[in-house]
Amino acid sequence: MNELIKSKRQVIKFLRYRYRSEQEIRLYLLRKKANLQIIEQIISSFKQSSLINDRNFTKLWIEDRILKGYGKIRIKKELFDKGIDDVLIDKFLGEYSCLYWQRKIKELLSIKYPKLKKINSVKEKYKLYNYLLRRGFSQQEINTVLGE
Repeated sequence: MNELIKSKRQVIKFLRYRYRSEQEIRLYLLRKKANLQIIEQIISSFKQSSLINDRNFTKLWIEDRILKGYGKIRIKKELFDKGIDDVLIDKFLGEYSCLYWQRKIKELLSIKYPKLKKINSVKEKYKLYNYLLRRGFSQQEINTVLGE
């Protein structure tokens, strides 16, 4: 079978599970030992047909991760790891205000700790603080919410 056709089929199969960034496709094809020229042909072809679009990928990734309760810092790191440009990441994440992220923290805490009314001990506050940091929220946002 022609290497180009074989590689295209592999990429289509790879894209079935979720939308991918250009870098993810490139790395996938490199792991599959595809020729560099073929990789460029496939990326170019898939970009023209909008099967690879980093703008759409970024927007969808941010929406998905917000729904899963992740904060701006973690989302930004994940996108950067997937080869998305900082400018593009900042553009889409900039659409969300600090108040939005604070509201997300409150929602997350109400789901994770529904009986939590007031933080009584330093140990509880430390535990919540670290949990929210791991989820990718900023110290400022966490302090604002936990200080209320």
